[in-house]
Amino acid sequence: RQSFPDQEFVSQDDSMPAHDLQCPALSLPYALGTTLETIPFPQGFLRADPHAVAAWADMLRQDTPEAAVPPLRIGLVWAGAPHPDVKVVAFADKRRSTDLATFAPLAAAAPGAVFYSLQIGEKSVQARTPPPGMWLIDHTSLLGDFADTAALVSTLDLVVAVDTSTAHVAAGLGKPVWLLSRYDQCWRWLSGRDDSPWYTSLRIYQQKAPFDWSAPMARMVADLGVFVQAHRRRAGGQQPR
Repeated sequence: RQSFPDQEFVSQDDSMPAHDLQCPALSLPYALGTTLETIPFPQGFLRADPHAVAAWADMLRQDTPEAAVPPLRIGLVWAGAPHPDVKVVAFADKRRSTDLATFAPLAAAAPGAVFYSLQIGEKSVQARTPPPGMWLIDHTSLLGDFADTAALVSTLDLVVAVDTSTAHVAAGLGKPVWLLSRYDQCWRWLSGRDDSPWYTSLRIYQQKAPFDWSAPMARMVADLGVFVQAHRRRAGGQQPR
C-alpha cells in the first residue's frame, strides 16, 4: 500500500471486493507476456514509510560517534526460515543458509564499517556473539513486519544476505544487495549470471561447490574493498594512504 497508493490491496482475511478478472500472481507474467527484457521496475518498486525511515536514520546516527566520514552501514542476513515441517523446503534451507561466522571476512575487508543484523528466527541469537573484529548492532527486536524491515534497510548502504525474503525486500527498494546463492540456486536467478533481470541493484555470489561458501565469500571480500573506496569518495573522505 505504501508503494502503490493508487492500488487496492486485500489480504486473505478480507472480504473479496467486486471484481471483473482474477489471475494467480505467478501466472501474471504469462498473462501479460512478460520477458526477461520487460520485467517491470527492476530498478526498484518498493517505498518505505518516510516517517519510519527518518526514525531509523536518527537511531542509527546515535549508534555511532560523530565522524567526518559517516561509517559504511551493512545489513546482514545469514539464514532463511527452516520450515522443518516441509521436508523439501527444509532441505533447501540447509543448502542456502549459513552461520554468522561465514561473514567474518567482511569485517576485515571493511574496517570501521558498522554491521546491522537483519536476521530473525532461531539463528538470530548468533548476533549476540559476532566474529572477532566485527562491529555488529542488533535492533531486530524492533522489527514487527516487513514494513519495519524496509524502513531500516532504507538507511543502510548495503545488504549482504543469503537467498531469503529480506534480500527481495532490499532489492525491491533499490538498495545494493549482495546475494550469497547456493550451488543449485533458485530458478529466479537463472544460470551463469552474477546479475539479475529482476533487480538491477542485486549481485549474485554463487557457490562453486555444494555447502562451500569460501569461493563466493572471497569474491565478495574483493568487491567489498572496492565498495568501501567508493563509499569514502561519495562521503567526501580522504583516501587511505
